Order: sequence, then C-alpha cells, then structure tokens
Amino acid sequence: MRSFVQYLMDSGQLEVITKAVSPILEAPRLAQGRGPVLFERVGGCRAIVNLIGSRALLAHVLRVN
Repeated sequence: MRSFVQYLMDSGQLEVITKAVSPILEAPRLAQGRGPVLFERVGGCRAIVNLIGSRALLAHVLRVN
C-alpha cells in the first residue's frame, strides 16, 4: 500500500489537502469527483480516499493491462 501511495505522489496523481476538515460532510464533499485524495487532518487523523477510484488505478494495483 505504501509503495502505491508513493507511486501516486511521484506521478502527481495524489492530491494532498493539509487543512483540517470535518470527516462527516466536508471531506466527502471535497473528494467527490476527484482522483485519490490524502487528507492530512480529517477529524484529527490522516485519511486517503478514492485510492483505486478508476479502472486505470485498479489495473495498476492488480498489475494487469
């Protein structure tokens, strides 16, 4: 998992949001319609969403074409 997250960061596919957000309404709203998003401060924790939210990312994880 860490290597995949690093791949997303290195390839510019991971969006990082550093501001504090609410886990109930704000985080899902901000993540809607986006690719992978890392929230640095969501409800006092770190969270990543939409990690394999596309067929291309899922294929990469599964190592298939």
